[in-house]
Amino acid sequence: MLTLEKIDESIVQQFRSSLNLTAANANNTDSYRNYVQSAYNIYQSQLKPILDQFPEAKKIYVIPDGQLHHIPLEALISELPASEIANYGQLNYLIKDYTFSYGNSATTLFKTRSLLNRLEQSDNKVLAFAPSYNTIEKNESLVAQRSIKKPLSTVRGELADLRFNNEEVSAINDYFEGQTFTKDLAYEKSFKENAADYDVLHLSMHAIVDQEDPMYSYLAFAPNPEDSSTGDGYLHAFEIYDMNLNAEMAVLSACNTGYGKIYKGEGPMSLAKAFTYAGCPSVVMSYWPADDQASSDIM
Repeated sequence: MLTLEKIDESIVQQFRSSLNLTAANANNTDSYRNYVQSAYNIYQSQLKPILDQFPEAKKIYVIPDGQLHHIPLEALISELPASEIANYGQLNYLIKDYTFSYGNSATTLFKTRSLLNRLEQSDNKVLAFAPSYNTIEKNESLVAQRSIKKPLSTVRGELADLRFNNEEVSAINDYFEGQTFTKDLAYEKSFKENAADYDVLHLSMHAIVDQEDPMYSYLAFAPNPEDSSTGDGYLHAFEIYDMNLNAEMAVLSACNTGYGKIYKGEGPMSLAKAFTYAGCPSVVMSYWPADDQASSDIM
């Protein structure tokens, strides 16, 4: 069990900024150098002193603190590369040697493990959603009564269509039994009505993080213009907190689902945490904007 100490916030920001989409796509030497140096420095200061005491350890339970909540420790590196030529594939990532599990506190971490041990599998395996956004009209009837700063119809009109999310859930159907809602039929109402009955929830869609009020962060489903009274198509964090889910795992295949405003003693108030609170002991999440095609391939 590792309880990670506070760290210089500047090195955390250097690490995160070196892995944003612009820096990664540029594939330039400066971004690569910043990533390598920060990833190695964080490993040296936070993990190596402890791991050296347990050379046989392979599975690590982590309770991070402060900005360390926003670092996937699997992406740190244990050695500096011999060359400064950008080659991310050659790096010695910790994910090659260790399996990490995270918790906001020791109590919640072991409560999650106990929940995983007692869950009974149902016959319903995977419930997957992959909405489309390109056919949505800016219909003022879709404006939510409880929602955020500008009309949701306007926000939805700004969401780009995802070209690969339907391929993603289609591929999942080749491996697992379950039910899939895609394109214009991927309604918020359908999720709320079915989510409690499945072992795995897989949501491939847009996610919007509200840093000012994290409870208003949301996942964007397809709207139901024929029945807007049952939901605006936006599943907010505060709604997820009120759900009672039985799934063993929620896969949030969307942007920044693990990112959120950090509260002392609570960690990030993210969409991922909302699913944990609702009953999912294991959540797959992202810390950055997610590339549509790359996310589909990984999933």
